[in-house]
Amino acid sequence: MSEMHTIERRSDGAFRYPGGVRCRSVTRTFLKTTLVSRARDGEAIGICADPGMGKSQLAAAIAHQIRLDEVVWINLTGLDGEMAADRFARETRRLMPHLRKGRRLCVICDDASPADEYEVDRMARSLMRLRKFGATLIITLLPEAEQLLEGIDGVVIDEPGTARRPHHGVENPVS
Repeated sequence: MSEMHTIERRSDGAFRYPGGVRCRSVTRTFLKTTLVSRARDGEAIGICADPGMGKSQLAAAIAHQIRLDEVVWINLTGLDGEMAADRFARETRRLMPHLRKGRRLCVICDDASPADEYEVDRMARSLMRLRKFGATLIITLLPEAEQLLEGIDGVVIDEPGTARRPHHGVENPVS
């Protein structure tokens, strides 16, 4: 699979997803609605669950609902921390001119893996840079990689049965 995919919106409003994958109906309608609302409010979304739980599908559904100019899919599947941080830094540099021109981008960082503190900090800085310039962020990751979300201000984390917002090391329930 290539390292970056773009979900394109066609003139009829439909979307073309990476690898021909279509987003099926998400059974967690309330959760999806809540996360879409928070993404529209400018909050970063972190979707944290075990493999096969539908993280990527939910991310694609949220991106489809918020209807920005373009959705950029950065696939980090199978990469170690250093390779993931390098790819993410490279993609951030590539996307910055688009954001500076006023393009409204949704960036999906899919399947972030556990990494050491240095690489986590590099990825978090890239994410915050994108966010500072107006990108909507959706990050999918396994529970063991959740430390990445702690470096991003104002991220809403979706885990089975809970949505919460970490703030300065303290987890606050999302109302």
